[in-house]
Amino acid sequence: MKNNFNFVTDKWIDTDKGAASLYDLFSDISYKRLTDNPPIKIGVFNLLLCIAQRAYTPVDDEEFKSCSLSEFQQKVTEYLLDHKELFYLYGDKPFLQFPVLNQYNSTKKTSLGAFIPFVACGNTVCLTQYSVDKKLSDAHKAKVLVMVQALSLAGKRIDNSIVLTPGYKGKLSDKNKPSSGCFSPFFGYFGAINSFFVGSCVVDSVMRNLLTLEDIKKNAILSFGLGKPCWELDITGEDCPDAEVMRYSYLGRLVPLVRFCYIDGDEITCTDGIKHLTEKDGVVPFSMTYMEDPKIGIKVKNADPQRKPWRDLTAFLSYLDSTSNSEWRCKLLAYCFDRATFAKDTVGIWSGGLKVKTNSGEQKVSGSDDFVESYMEFEVKGLRKNSFYINLVLALKELEKKEFYLRRSIVAFYSNRGLKDDDNPKLLPEKNVPQVKAAKEDYWRQCDLLSEQWINAVKSGLESKAMRQFLLKINQIALKVYDTYCHASSSADFINWVKNRPHFKSEIK
Repeated sequence: MKNNFNFVTDKWIDTDKGAASLYDLFSDISYKRLTDNPPIKIGVFNLLLCIAQRAYTPVDDEEFKSCSLSEFQQKVTEYLLDHKELFYLYGDKPFLQFPVLNQYNSTKKTSLGAFIPFVACGNTVCLTQYSVDKKLSDAHKAKVLVMVQALSLAGKRIDNSIVLTPGYKGKLSDKNKPSSGCFSPFFGYFGAINSFFVGSCVVDSVMRNLLTLEDIKKNAILSFGLGKPCWELDITGEDCPDAEVMRYSYLGRLVPLVRFCYIDGDEITCTDGIKHLTEKDGVVPFSMTYMEDPKIGIKVKNADPQRKPWRDLTAFLSYLDSTSNSEWRCKLLAYCFDRATFAKDTVGIWSGGLKVKTNSGEQKVSGSDDFVESYMEFEVKGLRKNSFYINLVLALKELEKKEFYLRRSIVAFYSNRGLKDDDNPKLLPEKNVPQVKAAKEDYWRQCDLLSEQWINAVKSGLESKAMRQFLLKINQIALKVYDTYCHASSSADFINWVKNRPHFKSEIK
């Protein structure tokens, strides 16, 4: 097929200004934000980072701070134009693809829709307009291809009977048969949260997340250092010499090539590609937030539709307080903080992911699984104050404390229902009161709408008028939720309702 679609110059990335090409995003500061779902945002942003790091990786902070945004743009756009031939979707050497796969006549060649979360491509009883498989444009194919390389779901749609490196055993199960596909290191077992700094526009956001050579040297896993991106290497198989460079270099892990793919029309042939070290091996991508648990090893923050990422902001920002006893950390945010906030008035943090279920090597999106993301913006001056992180921790604990008292009050209401005053009831187990789960979700859903006000209140201080007003609103939310799930249908119920209705303060102590 002719080279008639190029990632550099053709528009395929969704933004607030419409579709954009790679060249558009790096040359034009009017593109402010990526606007697709979280998995595609993560895949595209990692690709942008990989391209930018290849074009310009500063030695240290001093060199980074001497480079202006316009100089950075020039370096990256020159790289893209010089390497444009490597970014065609079709042709003899298509971007992120392996035409050799077409020779295998795979029986598992499938629709590209099979790799899009929520699109049904199997024996699905009920289809909606949203979930039905669709014919994809070249722009959509480009997005799916990039997402598959960054956040591949493990499963059986991968044809691991295809092996490109002679004698390679990494695709065999314990029974010596082709195994299920492995998951992406950026995805984890249950759908990990990834976090990035956000600037005034897309290219500024990319620049704020650049690592230096000094940063890379701090990580023993990156024995090949910066490395080269997969499109500049001669990767002939799963375990070839250049595949080793991919495993142990920073650029190799940004676009990890965990799938060897080939798009043929509206179908795709896919097999496991390069197996990277994962959380199971004690290694996580820089953009993940993790902790080292002495009992279970590496533990990562996973996406949870009932817990928006802003509620884990204290884990993402734990590096702000050297005295903090938090064991959570995000290396990318920690390494880039000084550079991301250098000579800037504001900085944002975007966090997102997709929750999945994992069973017997199969990752699926089902039931309550969904995308999740949060964006928080901060004034750099306030973020750099020593008191900011401490206040953030205390303010979040206050929200969690109110949720605890709300749950306890609802349990007490239903435990006392129908009893006389002189009875001495035992509290029911919380799991036996279904209203508690619904009330908890309702409470946090309403708190989500006030997350920006929460940050502003923290910035103002714990004893400020803004904080008191914020807590007053949270109190009103909690009481409203209690009233919603604890109905007084009789005079006895009313006494019980009054007796157990929570009382909240509007200050943090």
